[in-house]
Amino acid sequence: MKKILLMLSSIILLVGCGNIDGSEITSEIQERTTEESTEEIGDIEQETNVPAEAEIYEDLGGGWVVERQVFTVPATEAVTENLAERPMPVWSPEYFQYETTDTGLNVYKTLNVLGERGELHQQLEVDIETPSDNIKDIVIILDYDGDSYHDIAVRTKTDDKNTYYRYFHYNPDTDYFEEWQELDKLNYFASPYGNGLSVFRKTGEFDGETDTYVWKNDSLVLVRKEKQYLDDGLTFREYLEYDENGNETLAKRENLVYDDDGSLISVTDVTP
Repeated sequence: MKKILLMLSSIILLVGCGNIDGSEITSEIQERTTEESTEEIGDIEQETNVPAEAEIYEDLGGGWVVERQVFTVPATEAVTENLAERPMPVWSPEYFQYETTDTGLNVYKTLNVLGERGELHQQLEVDIETPSDNIKDIVIILDYDGDSYHDIAVRTKTDDKNTYYRYFHYNPDTDYFEEWQELDKLNYFASPYGNGLSVFRKTGEFDGETDTYVWKNDSLVLVRKEKQYLDDGLTFREYLEYDENGNETLAKRENLVYDDDGSLISVTDVTP
């Protein structure tokens, strides 16, 4: 712009002296202005990335104007998934479905994530003495040995104190359940607890035992026992610990006092 003003001042001086024709002056001004404007717009075009919507500079003969142009980006076509073709993942607790029979339990493979039942996959022989219309009362699906696959505990019977179970271990290599004698010997319900299992059973109105096991080489090893019992009209609770050889150590003994409603009102440490 300074160059143009300087040039105009020079031209005015020349015109005043009467040495240059006016049409030649106009022509030179227009050519130089056009060249410099083209250089500036050229810089803009080099630095501007054209987005989906951009301003385009164009010389229409009467000077530079701005037009707005919109560029349409093709949309990606949506893909509709057929859930009936997506299989139920093997680590899902709904990978199998169950149905009680007169001889035990029928196992069905779940076809897809919609929960559609497939054909009969396996029959398990187990004596279910206390049936139920709700299959969730009979079959408890949990990972009992920490291998990331779901096993099942099948309720066989109940009485006024306890509930009894049989266990079946899922083998991912065969895709079938197998009898599980290691857990069947527990006889009662086993709750996964860290690296092991916790088993509770009642032996009387206020009496009971909770055994804690850990897994070692596919075998269960007893490590702790919490035992509550009556002795000469008094209620005691003992905490017992077991070493790797099965030797028992009394860690703590407490005297428990209950009111007439059976609510615990005091605990006294009586460890010998």
